[in-house]
Amino acid sequence: MLRNFEVIKKLNELGFDNIKSSQQLNKLLEQSGLIEKTTNGWLRTGKGMNYSGYKFPEYRPNEWTDNIIPFLSDILKK
Repeated sequence: MLRNFEVIKKLNELGFDNIKSSQQLNKLLEQSGLIEKTTNGWLRTGKGMNYSGYKFPEYRPNEWTDNIIPFLSDILKK
């Protein structure tokens, strides 16, 4: 499982150095439909569950499988 800061580091290593903070990562995750903003913070969506090690949506979603890196890099290339 990758925590948000590890996802950012891996994206930076691939040359996507415009993502430098968890806030920027959360905005990217929101735009791609993986998380959504709620009154309590961020909630992982059904689409986001595909990249999660958890079996249920959770608040403060900050752990992801390695599969999220190719998904996000494809989005950032566009």
